[in-house]
Amino acid sequence: MIRIEDDFIKTVQKKAAISAIGPSALRNQGKDKFKEVQQYCYDLDLSAYSSIKEQKKINELLDSDTENLLKFSRLPWYGT
Repeated sequence: MIRIEDDFIKTVQKKAAISAIGPSALRNQGKDKFKEVQQYCYDLDLSAYSSIKEQKKINELLDSDTENLLKFSRLPWYGT
């Protein structure tokens, strides 16, 4: 069962992804690439961050999520 709080958090996460990553953020990177990146950010499990107490561990998880985003998005300039 989905709690109301979980639904609210996912709604906020989706709105944040859409607001932060617009068409101009990934201009000339491929048709609708920004939508793929928005969806990736929406699908991130942010609860993984909530239990981490050490800044170093947060940085490592953020780096890992960023690296996965770059692999997922297949941006033309990534990996060159």
